[in-house]
Amino acid sequence: MPYFPFVRNATNSQTTADATTHTVTLATGAEVGDLLVVAVVFDGTPTVTWPAGWTQLQANAATITRQIRYRWADGTEPATLTLTTSASEEMQARAFVIGDPHPTAAPEVAVTSGTSTAPNPPSLTASWGAKDTLWAALAFVDEAVTTSAYPTNYADNQNSANSGGASGVTLAVATRNLNAATEDPGAFTISASKLWAAWTVAFRPDLRPVAGFTYVQTAGTYTIAFTDTTTNPGTYAWTFGDGGTSTSASPSRTYAQPGTYTVTLTATNAEGSSTYTVTLTVLPLPETPPARPDGLDVAVELYMNGIWYEITCDVLGASWTWGAGADQGVLTVQDAGNLSLTLTDPARKYDPQNAVSAYAGLVDIGTEVRVKLDTYVVFRGRLTNIAAELSLAEDINIVTMGAEDNVGAFGRFAADTGGALVLGSQTTSARLTSLADRLSWPAGLRDIGAGGETLQGVTIQNEVWPAMVNAVTSDGGRLQVEQDGTLHYRNRATAWGTPSLDLTVGCGGDVELESLSLVAEPGALINRLTADIVGGTGVTETTDAASVARYGSWTATKTDLQLTTGSARTTWASFVVNAQRYPAYGARSCAFTLEPGFVTSTVATSLIGDRWRVLEVHHGPAIDLTQRLLALAYPVGPTRVQVPATLGTDYGLVETTFRESWEAEAEWEVASAYGAQNVNGNSNQLQVTDRIV
Repeated sequence: MPYFPFVRNATNSQTTADATTHTVTLATGAEVGDLLVVAVVFDGTPTVTWPAGWTQLQANAATITRQIRYRWADGTEPATLTLTTSASEEMQARAFVIGDPHPTAAPEVAVTSGTSTAPNPPSLTASWGAKDTLWAALAFVDEAVTTSAYPTNYADNQNSANSGGASGVTLAVATRNLNAATEDPGAFTISASKLWAAWTVAFRPDLRPVAGFTYVQTAGTYTIAFTDTTTNPGTYAWTFGDGGTSTSASPSRTYAQPGTYTVTLTATNAEGSSTYTVTLTVLPLPETPPARPDGLDVAVELYMNGIWYEITCDVLGASWTWGAGADQGVLTVQDAGNLSLTLTDPARKYDPQNAVSAYAGLVDIGTEVRVKLDTYVVFRGRLTNIAAELSLAEDINIVTMGAEDNVGAFGRFAADTGGALVLGSQTTSARLTSLADRLSWPAGLRDIGAGGETLQGVTIQNEVWPAMVNAVTSDGGRLQVEQDGTLHYRNRATAWGTPSLDLTVGCGGDVELESLSLVAEPGALINRLTADIVGGTGVTETTDAASVARYGSWTATKTDLQLTTGSARTTWASFVVNAQRYPAYGARSCAFTLEPGFVTSTVATSLIGDRWRVLEVHHGPAIDLTQRLLALAYPVGPTRVQVPATLGTDYGLVETTFRESWEAEAEWEVASAYGAQNVNGNSNQLQVTDRIV
């Protein structure tokens, strides 16, 4: 890896009329330890007086005076220098800030002079040999000229001509990074044959080591694996805080017991040495969490020492959610999921105020947390609050935690991002890419589909995330942020093309149906189908006497949908399923209770935007309701887990209306899932439509 010194900043100064006092403006942005360099040329051969603290690198005079001086930045340097000359002269100067220089080595220089149109800096061999060196070529010219060509492979080319006096002076500068012991820059080309002096300057790199490392505890052990991050490494000397040592670059250490240890790495090379020290905590081995009465594995894990540790407390209650809000199908920061946990914690392991806990300093605001049902991660985020209290009734410590998922973290890119962003006319895809660039959205977390409408030019002052939402809303496309922060966009033509899945509710073996509500649109034909079944018992409504006589009173089972009880008999002259355009008003709410000890991968791995089907084919006309998954929640109690799901239509993309009516029992019996399409808008029967808009 190269470690070249570099030009952090540079600026020009000049005195255009003959004077004995000359002001040089120093380049800004210097950091402590940087090298400040000033090159100056005068139209004559005066004696030059500099302020204290500047070391002369080179000076010569023929018909003009040329000088370079330098000093290391320490934070006390002024913004300007005042130079005085023994005679009135014009001046041209260039000031540099050199970053990452050697902390003690002076620049080295070679000089030559001549009269021609090709000032040619001489070859220079640096005393430090072939290292990552910054080379500078300078041409000081007696009279004002222009420079039309610079040494080959050089950059930062600068021609500063001063023609304010009788003849003027010129200073041309160029730089190059090259790992070589010797450099011969090559010639400049100037507009007229003039007297010149040409210099080659070498700036030595700082190749001392900078020690550093990261570490992670191996799951299920007291072993810490260290990874070296030292720059300019040479030899290594580790002490692990328990008497152990190592000379390896990235060693591992197995400690005898958990606790706090001070680890030190000293890195040494020919240029010097560096020490890095960390106090780390070796965590105790995870305990086996208490078994849940329902047999379901509900794991809460915290990310500590580079690995996920399962909380071994009894989970008294947990609830988390993620998915859509009432914002017409665009997922924004308002849709960020949240987590609420209530745990028993007799040993106060997870109390951040317990300084003697093995997890002290590791469990606090910002600690990563995730929740798993069996093997499926259903929530991941960061703690936003944590509190511990003693419950006197049970004489046991209780800890409560709150967290926000990664949608919240990635969606909250709304603060000022560094000035106005001017964007021209571009497609929605290009607009989102530009805005994601401004937000530094990680490249690996972008899934921005091509195309979209052409949007007008706009100036974004600061609220970048709302600008992304507005662009997609005007386009009619779809914007989604997953829990891990992955940003998805699809334009109007292709939004939500995939994925899809079939989830048979009520008639399959995946989950137990707890409730289902399908509500017709308001008006004279208000018809409702409801069911509420838990553990095979429950109540239902919305049938007529004929349906009861024909189909009987059905008994609910864990995987069946009950329509009647025989006692709640209301009129079912027509059954209507209506899907409205906006999820905020047309969403379907379905609640599922997972069977103990069994979590379906279909539910646990579902993503917002998946197409779910709610099927009921055992009782009268089949129900086949296909809509998008808009939200999921997971309330967890000591003995039960629920998974309420919210379904709705695609905003602005697919306006689907399933409407069906039956005027006679025979029609109802043979009716298909969606019925026959009625194109007569004036019919007394309700229409069935399924159209893309």
